[in-house]
Amino acid sequence: MDALAVPVDAREVVPHAGRMVLLRNVVSHDAQETVCDVAVTRESLFCEAEGVPAWVGLEYMAQSVGAHDGMSSREGGGRPGVGFLLGSRRLDLRTARFVPGQTLRVSVRHLWGEGELFVFAGEVRDAATGAVLVAGQLNLFRPAEIGRFLEERDL
Repeated sequence: MDALAVPVDAREVVPHAGRMVLLRNVVSHDAQETVCDVAVTRESLFCEAEGVPAWVGLEYMAQSVGAHDGMSSREGGGRPGVGFLLGSRRLDLRTARFVPGQTLRVSVRHLWGEGELFVFAGEVRDAATGAVLVAGQLNLFRPAEIGRFLEERDL
């Protein structure tokens, strides 16, 4: 199957639904890296009086990994899978919050892993200035058979 033309609405390639889809679009994608955008508004999930706390950038990066997997799966004729963020390393928050009206570029790059365990490097940048606002590594688990995985844990 051919590569999907970008931009792609993030709702088409992440396993989230409704307001839990925090990304807007996938703006670029290849086998190693995916870049998504986020439009921060007063209606954004997690938005407080002064904006969205910077720690939400970790979820933006995690969902971008989901978008990376979803894009790769769709290119191969499959559907987006479900994965779990196990943790992060060297998480660097260089801002306190993201402000309404700000557009963010979230990039994730595959560093290591095949099968069920993966490590990605991620960055959240201000789209207007290019300034890095959040950076870190994400450790992820994607079970080969999500139904069986959940059933074995009685979830």
